[in-house]
Amino acid sequence: PCPRRCALQAESVKLAAAHMSQCACVFVRVPWNSGRLRGSCGDGSSLEVPLRPVYAGVPGYWLKASLPDTAPPPYTLEMVAEADLMSPRPPPLNAQFALPGYGCYQISHACSSSSSLSPEPKPAFCLVSDLDGTMVGSDDGGTAQLRDFWTEAAIPRGSLLVYNTGRSMFLYEKLLCEKGAHMAVPDVLITGVGTRIHHVVDGQYIEDEEWTANLDENWSLDAAKAGVSNAITSLGASSKLKYRPEFDQNMHKVTIEMHVDEMNTVLECVNSSMSAAAAAANIITSWHGDIRVLDILPKNGGKRNAMEYVQRKYGFTDDVTIAAGDSGNDVLMLAGTTRGIVVGNAMADLRAWLESELPTIQLVADAERAPLRVYVASASEARGVLEGLNAMGFGK
Repeated sequence: PCPRRCALQAESVKLAAAHMSQCACVFVRVPWNSGRLRGSCGDGSSLEVPLRPVYAGVPGYWLKASLPDTAPPPYTLEMVAEADLMSPRPPPLNAQFALPGYGCYQISHACSSSSSLSPEPKPAFCLVSDLDGTMVGSDDGGTAQLRDFWTEAAIPRGSLLVYNTGRSMFLYEKLLCEKGAHMAVPDVLITGVGTRIHHVVDGQYIEDEEWTANLDENWSLDAAKAGVSNAITSLGASSKLKYRPEFDQNMHKVTIEMHVDEMNTVLECVNSSMSAAAAAANIITSWHGDIRVLDILPKNGGKRNAMEYVQRKYGFTDDVTIAAGDSGNDVLMLAGTTRGIVVGNAMADLRAWLESELPTIQLVADAERAPLRVYVASASEARGVLEGLNAMGFGK
């Protein structure tokens, strides 16, 4: 079995964003998996909070502690280890660290035994990236370069990494077996074109049942399948219309493919069937030459709706949320009010959308006219994402 196979838990989770206003968080760079911070607050009260792994529990990266929002600054803290103190180059233990206010702070072996820390000067941001053709592809070196940037620079700002993919969980696990060594570990995983959301907690993928239940509103799986069956009957035996493999389907997603000439008939049949059942669907189209792939989803589903739900849950505003993609099923995610990056290897359907939207979106290809709304990178895949982040001011 794959050593990085996801451990899934069927329970909902509510997480608070460390970067949100009226909050302070501390990132500690240590080769351990646990520890504690203890000290005093601005009102003289004491506090003690656990340090928890951020980078999926991998030793040698970041532990994080979020200070309670009821604890006012300034803070005086010391670190208490719960690990082997023979580990190389630990930060000073039992030393006093002064934190003047809210924000994100770093403690590492470079800190002196008594330090007044300054919050991270660059803002936390939320990167919501497609996987295939955007975060991963033929350039493993580019994927690893983004992983290193995320680990070294983005995590200690309190940034959030979200993978937003059309892959099912099964296919995501398969991707981890093939490319996981090069990929940054996400904080949130959106799969099935926005039909499932998992939060990554201590290396485990926990399903957001609140989101899943939200998809039931005005949805009928039977009506969606009936529409496909009606289209198959209407098009006849020579039709190229067919269902995608079973692992591409779920209770809130019907995925089919057909020749481009058959698409209008399929859309008419599906929409008619959904209307007859007093249901509604969000139909996402992507191109592969003359083949069209349709994802029939609940009205509340889709990459953009899922992204906006995650934004609200973690408290990231549009100006610090960046969507990145390469194909037609990323259009809705990029067409919202957040920032956007189109990678240099973008497919024809996404480029067609860009051309049609030029009058209404701020599309520039240099950093001179920042703030950018949508950035079109010259580099491909993950290197293009990094290029866009740098152009928007979120890079190192």
